[in-house]
Amino acid sequence: MKRCRTTVRRERRSTGGDDGEFLSAHLLVFSANGLYDLATPFFATEYTLGHLGVNAALQAHIRFAYYPCGHMIYLNPAAHGSLARDLATFYGATDRRT
Repeated sequence: MKRCRTTVRRERRSTGGDDGEFLSAHLLVFSANGLYDLATPFFATEYTLGHLGVNAALQAHIRFAYYPCGHMIYLNPAAHGSLARDLATFYGATDRRT
């Protein structure tokens, strides 16, 4: 009986490195963060998005907002007004760019 030998190639994927390539001149990013978020370490989002390897002009397309709540901002009625205003401002900025 003849054996068949199969070679399997595995491609290694990473969340680091050249991930900044996805950020184009037409993309804006809004990151809403809860100050008491136990699921995402504080400052982890800013750190990660700040280390994508994109130039300073594209870094300006990333916006952050912080709210006095946990991970699920939408569950805190006290944050609804601020979140709605921040999103309206962000959506307005995207409308002006098109």
